[in-house]
Amino acid sequence: MPPKKGKKLKKKVKLQVPPQYEEQISKEPVSDPPTSQQSITSLPISVVEAALAVEESPEEDIVTFGAEALNRLLSMRHPQQIAADLTRSLSSLRQRLAQLEMEWLGFESSAVGSTYACRARDQKDKLEHEVRKTEKMTRHLILLGRVLDRIFELRTSVFDSERTAMEAEVEELTKRVEKNDEEIRSCYINRISLLHRYWVWRTLQELGDMTVGRTFAEELARGPRYRSIAIQNRILSDTLERQLEWLQRFLEKEEVFCGRVRQLERFVEEFTDMNDALEEVLTCRVCNLLFEDPVVFWPCGHSFCLQCFDSLSVAPSLFRCPLCGSMGSEGYVHNLLLSESVAKWMFKDACYADVHGALSLVRLHLSKFRRNIISSRMEQLEERLTAERGRELASDTLDDMDIVYRAY
Repeated sequence: MPPKKGKKLKKKVKLQVPPQYEEQISKEPVSDPPTSQQSITSLPISVVEAALAVEESPEEDIVTFGAEALNRLLSMRHPQQIAADLTRSLSSLRQRLAQLEMEWLGFESSAVGSTYACRARDQKDKLEHEVRKTEKMTRHLILLGRVLDRIFELRTSVFDSERTAMEAEVEELTKRVEKNDEEIRSCYINRISLLHRYWVWRTLQELGDMTVGRTFAEELARGPRYRSIAIQNRILSDTLERQLEWLQRFLEKEEVFCGRVRQLERFVEEFTDMNDALEEVLTCRVCNLLFEDPVVFWPCGHSFCLQCFDSLSVAPSLFRCPLCGSMGSEGYVHNLLLSESVAKWMFKDACYADVHGALSLVRLHLSKFRRNIISSRMEQLEERLTAERGRELASDTLDDMDIVYRAY
């Protein structure tokens, strides 16, 4: 029943769509209108329940939904499309209703078909009930479609207005940030300039006249407000005494140091001789180079490089030793011990290759600390020490003093 005029209905309509039918509603394709009795059972039950949950109200009524119900409603198919499908299905139901009415009239005229007439009447009643429900559901779906259109329009208008307001607010905030940055920068520059001017003013106030007093007493009378005066101590006798003490200690240990150096020289000479002997032993007599993959010739036992051993052949499967002249056809055996010795010697030779350079540097520095050179330096230091002590015992004058000025 439509509402009376002059009244406004304010109702809360909640769509309670079963979860198991939501996917069916959202994915159901638009098909041709069904025919026969199967058209009733093929209608989505969720659509029927959703439509029956909405009561009639005029367009100006205020219809509100919960957040969850509204989201489910917006995710469904458009109700107007469903209403169109139901309209096509309603036409099929009416055709079937007309057929059942004709059958009922035909069976009612005959006494034999009373049972069939009752069955046809029951089916007719059911179809009439389904037709009424379908018409009611179609009306509710049309109303629901109008509500959804209104919701979409409101959402679009709200989004546009809010977006415009937010863009204006963002632009205003950006301008305020730029203005604040400019103010901070200008305040910082002003502070730096004020500090520079303050320190200049403070220097003028604290130091006053920058001229130097004519005498030392006059300079002292100016007070600490204007000057910070320090008298530098130029007593060199302590430094000269420490140098003399160090040279005396070095002179006492000069013989021990020279003995250690001579011992090191003998060790280096012995090491060089040993190195030459090892190099001669570890050298191949054919190529005059260090052994590379050495082999032992049988039966004499001399060692050669593997590549050099092929040059000892005098006949097929017959070799002659160039050192002792022995001949044999047994061939060779790999000399693993000699190969490891060559590898170790090459590593040690690389480590001790710069021993002579280090010893040369020691000899160079040792020449500067010989006994006669140290003695001459000690004599010069003693003369300077005597002169400095005499100068320190003499009375000081104003010309001999150094005055250091330090401004605040």
